[in-house]
Amino acid sequence: MVGPIENVASTSKWIIYLVSVAGSIILGLIIMLTIKERRKELGILLAIGEKKGKLIGQLLVEVLCIAALAFSLSVFTGGTVSQAMGDSLLQKEVTSSEEQQQQGADNQVFMFGMNDDQGQDVDPIDNIDISVTSQDVLKLGGLGLVIAILSTILPALSILRLNPKDILLKDE
Repeated sequence: MVGPIENVASTSKWIIYLVSVAGSIILGLIIMLTIKERRKELGILLAIGEKKGKLIGQLLVEVLCIAALAFSLSVFTGGTVSQAMGDSLLQKEVTSSEEQQQQGADNQVFMFGMNDDQGQDVDPIDNIDISVTSQDVLKLGGLGLVIAILSTILPALSILRLNPKDILLKDE
């Protein structure tokens, strides 16, 4: 029964990668749209002498406040959701494994006098206990922080690289 558990681990690893990449792209696009809507505001602030670093910092603080709220919500709900998903994935793998064993047993020629009871006293794994450690939370928080920072800084630099005059003229 190690195979189904390894399959669940492999599947969850790929889900994490997919969600991280897709989340980064989506967050970056949303922030880019938000910054483009605030182009005039940023142009005016730059025109009155505000530093570009302060404006990027302001945008970053706004995104990090929302990220902190989302992260705290995920810490409280993540265990329950991951347990349900883990049970579902494991059940699918167990069913698949049982079907493969059944097909193999149907195709096998049985000989009399052979003892094929090896491993029959081992209980199959039909549930999995998922726990979230503080180290997992720190890794997730660090990854989320990096994603939020990159998703904010890259679109902000595309707007703030322009002069205030160019920003204000493009708005008209």
